[in-house]
Amino acid sequence: MLGQSRADAVEICRSAGWVWREDASNADTTRMRAALRTRVVPLLRELSPSLTVRAGAAGELLADAAGLVRDRAAELEAKGRVGAEGEEWERSTLASERSVVVGEVLRRAMSRACRGLRTDRRPARSLLRIAALIRGEVHNRKVFQLGGAEVVVTGTRVVVRGRPGDQAG
Repeated sequence: MLGQSRADAVEICRSAGWVWREDASNADTTRMRAALRTRVVPLLRELSPSLTVRAGAAGELLADAAGLVRDRAAELEAKGRVGAEGEEWERSTLASERSVVVGEVLRRAMSRACRGLRTDRRPARSLLRIAALIRGEVHNRKVFQLGGAEVVVTGTRVVVRGRPGDQAG
């Protein structure tokens, strides 16, 4: 509903038989989202009345791009294997991919290694940092611990596993 005004969104909900509900956090301007909505978005709308429509179109494009990333990550997952140490790939298989795709492969594998626990403890910047290493030259074995998962990168392999001794993995 990014492309809809608030009034349109309320009307869409009413016509579908849904009751419009306001989340109390929307009024809490100590939260970035609420502060942007109450302070910045009105100014942007004043400067560009088509902001809502353009934001909706951008959101649709980003959703399509995210779908492409997920699809490519799924293809790469199929090229890996589950071994005694965890899920693993030849580093060369991942090294030629874009960082965002490698990051998605890692995120999904880490989520499986931790059975979905602690998924909030894997910031994108950390995954992209590991992806950049995978795509670059690796001279020494590197071990990264994020949440309950561990990623091991060597010159030839990438292994994702639950952290030894961690209850999440």
